[in-house]
Amino acid sequence: MEFEYDVFLSHSSSDKEIVRKIAQGLASRGVRVWFDETEIEIGGNIPSEIEKGLTHSRHVILCMSLRFFASDWSEAERSGTVFEDPANKRGRLIPLLLEDCEIPPLLAPLKYADFREPDEAILNQLADRCLPADSRDGQDTLEPPALGPDGKLHMVRPKVVRQILDFLHDSARPGVAILEPFGFKASDSIKKVVDHLRVKKNTLLPIQIVPDTRTDNDKRLYRACERDVQMGIEQLFGYPLPSEWQAPFDEVADEEDHAYRFEELVDLLQRVASRQNKRLLLVIGGLGRVSPARLRDFGFFLHRVCNHGLKLLVWGREELDALRQRTGDADFSVFHRLEPVQMEPFTDEEVRELAAQIGTRAKAGHIMSETGGHPALVESVLEAGTPLDDEDSIRAHLLRSPQMERLRDHLGGMDEKVKQRLHLFSSLPEIPQGIEETPEDRALVWLGIMQRESRNWSWTAPVMKELGK
Repeated sequence: MEFEYDVFLSHSSSDKEIVRKIAQGLASRGVRVWFDETEIEIGGNIPSEIEKGLTHSRHVILCMSLRFFASDWSEAERSGTVFEDPANKRGRLIPLLLEDCEIPPLLAPLKYADFREPDEAILNQLADRCLPADSRDGQDTLEPPALGPDGKLHMVRPKVVRQILDFLHDSARPGVAILEPFGFKASDSIKKVVDHLRVKKNTLLPIQIVPDTRTDNDKRLYRACERDVQMGIEQLFGYPLPSEWQAPFDEVADEEDHAYRFEELVDLLQRVASRQNKRLLLVIGGLGRVSPARLRDFGFFLHRVCNHGLKLLVWGREELDALRQRTGDADFSVFHRLEPVQMEPFTDEEVRELAAQIGTRAKAGHIMSETGGHPALVESVLEAGTPLDDEDSIRAHLLRSPQMERLRDHLGGMDEKVKQRLHLFSSLPEIPQGIEETPEDRALVWLGIMQRESRNWSWTAPVMKELGK
């Protein structure tokens, strides 16, 4: 069963102040909380809404106090939950002690969380207990990889989501923008983060912006973002998002006008968030497919927006350094980042599992898109015995020794002759017969095909970077 909420807070109205803090603390940690104060609207049917809340919540926290056990409403909520599972074998019931009181016999055998002295550590434990297993630390699915400072493959785990929430919760500024590591299926990864953060009636208003919407995947993500933006605008002003704001990062002739509209859009979204008593979370993904020139302009846009009060969170040092290089002497002191120590290396078992996942979809092009073209992971996948077809073999050959040095020498300079050759290959519908006589030509054919398919250079960036060493 899919639960709409992670936890239902059963409490006495007399304990509302402390329970409200508990609700806010859990929500800031990514827990979807059913709390009557936020879930029951004026004019709502209270018994019906409580029943729905209990039915659609994965767990029920009993906020135990003298007033709780004296409340008829609390007794009804408690009795219904205990009746379903008297021994609490499914672990749905979570007792939370707010003050010294006599605990009824059916609850006495259960270990309770002690909140008589409010403690952040207890909130962390409750959040871990309430969140579904696939979003807890150590129980996550494999995420797109990156290389850490130690040169090892690393992965971003769900705990990063909690760090983002804590960062946002403690921030004096109104919002955070997250930059995904360049490449590595950034749009998909960003969407997973947004899905984690998108909790009903939480304190966040997540808005996703995709800089380049030319691929089908990005267009789908952008349409989802556009719906979120329009919902916020309509709630505040009663009319849809103006058409000139619906594609703020698409091709624009006047870059100054482009930047101005982006700042105006962010200002508008911040007012939407403020009116809804939420904090704006501006999520920016898909940067791996943006050309260096446009990324430089985009960096300037971000810098100007930061000066208008938007705090920016960058994942990893390489991303921050890349933005700095593309924006010259711009002051990025307002940028904050998650240090690489918060990313954990792949274990050998995880590499094998990832290789197996890729191997099940090892059709033409998949190995490169799944690995982001990272030579280390490509090698790991190949060593795991992943079956490859001819086109994948060409791509793997591009990254493997002993031909790498020759390829670097041949392609590293990218002189006009090579560019013309690459342009020719990019216009061909398929690999011509007899042209793959050398590894260099195979590399050019592959790069040309990738350029044609993506319509820009970014998909080839990991390989070009490797060749340019």
